[in-house]
Amino acid sequence: MGDLCDGKTILGATQHPDLEHLDAHGPIKHSLFSGNKYFLTSMNDYRSITWVYLLKEKKEGWSTLKGFKILAEK
Repeated sequence: MGDLCDGKTILGATQHPDLEHLDAHGPIKHSLFSGNKYFLTSMNDYRSITWVYLLKEKKEGWSTLKGFKILAEK
């Protein structure tokens, strides 16, 4: 992400296809709302959008990503 060779950092995608960054986090020591201990983040460089999904269990990650993919393709 970025080109450091010329002493400048270039952040963000400038054209399609969109550049997505997906990260899984947790478990968190103290649970969040409704007992959530994990969360997923999805950041889109081109559109400057960040999505955060709260999860109670780690195993919910794949089904959440599948749902996000359907939403993102609309």
